[in-house]
Amino acid sequence: KACVAIAAPLLVITTADAVVRIWRSAWAWMPVDRTRGWFRIAWVAVSVIGLVALVGAAFAALAA
Repeated sequence: KACVAIAAPLLVITTADAVVRIWRSAWAWMPVDRTRGWFRIAWVAVSVIGLVALVGAAFAALAA
């Protein structure tokens, strides 16, 4: 449990930072190339799903 308590917040912080950077990149691409922008929006969706799964798994591991 100690490993999860130490590692999970670090992973959440880095993943959340990545989501924000991808989100900003997506909107920067929209005026230039909408296809690339929407592709990055898809990355954001997948990253958010992964972030939710990571938080859920961390809570499950800590509750066990």
